[in-house]
Amino acid sequence: MSIPKMDVVRAWFKRADNDLRAAEMAFTLESPLYDIACFHAQQCAEKYLKGFLVYNEIDFPKTHVIEYLVSICKPFAPSIQSMLNNVEILSNYAVESRYPMDNSSLYEIPRHKAKEAITMAKKVRSTIITLMGSNMTVIL
Repeated sequence: MSIPKMDVVRAWFKRADNDLRAAEMAFTLESPLYDIACFHAQQCAEKYLKGFLVYNEIDFPKTHVIEYLVSICKPFAPSIQSMLNNVEILSNYAVESRYPMDNSSLYEIPRHKAKEAITMAKKVRSTIITLMGSNMTVIL
């Protein structure tokens, strides 16, 4: 039995919104968790882009590279790259923010970087909603 496409898209967006909520909660804690905020901001953007690809019936590889996902969306949304300028800032947070793997990930993520990541996740969300237009009322 096949799951209706809109149900799958809705599931991607619901999980993306949960990630955005988690990012905002981690950011606003009394002792903020900026690395966790960045990770969830990245996950929000990734899931909105993957939901958009599912909606357009495009297969995508297993990847956390946000700018690559944006490039796959481009045939259905030619303006997406210009709408999401600097979105690549999120890509490193998929792994780097979670594991102390090398010198670049040993530093603490500063508040302004976490705020920037959340802002970019919100921008991805609003861009996808804009691109989907009236179809979003059916999904959300």
